[in-house]
Amino acid sequence: TAVGILRLVAQGKLSLDDTICRYIDTCPEAWQQVRIRHLLNHSSGIADYTDFLDFAQTEGQPATPNELLARFRDIPLAFPPGELYDYCNSGYVLLGMVIERVSGRSYADFIQQEIFKPLDMQHSGYDDSRGPNPRFAQGYSNGQKTGFLNTTTLFSAGGLYSTVWDLYRWDQALYTEKL
Repeated sequence: TAVGILRLVAQGKLSLDDTICRYIDTCPEAWQQVRIRHLLNHSSGIADYTDFLDFAQTEGQPATPNELLARFRDIPLAFPPGELYDYCNSGYVLLGMVIERVSGRSYADFIQQEIFKPLDMQHSGYDDSRGPNPRFAQGYSNGQKTGFLNTTTLFSAGGLYSTVWDLYRWDQALYTEKL
């Protein structure tokens, strides 16, 4: 997601200093000072919806980006943007929404065409979570299998899958100008 945003910056389609409200239609007044760079750097002050007490009950259910946004949009900022670091999946959901708005494509299509295809990452993509897939790794917590996670509840904050070989291609590309 971060590389996708930086590709759009390199193409002159957005700036790291743009306010997030330029790209989010239902942007609350409190977010007027939140910049793209704050989302990238986890310093926006926006609440992380995956930390909410009800996330365990919602993680198996499909969700659209707008439904995810509705979960945290009205929560006050925890701190002024740029003041502190606090890992935030909500910020990366917003960045995915920015990618879609600016590129005019779905997040999945944008990442496939702009990142995976140029790097020949043939076994990577966006997990549309149609149900548990026996080919995918099973998550564990405290020695117990975890339940089904519908990755639409993560969207651009963790909805991708890959293989070791594709991740090797990704790693090697980071030391080049391929992207």
